[in-house]
Amino acid sequence: MIQNTPHRRGILLIHNMQQLSTAFHAADAA
Repeated sequence: MIQNTPHRRGILLIHNMQQLSTAFHAADAA
């Protein structure tokens, strides 16, 4: 059974933040 560990949640959070950052930079460049 795969547990939703804090470490995994942290990785997902960082990944989401990176996606947001990329979106903001794309909007800035547009």
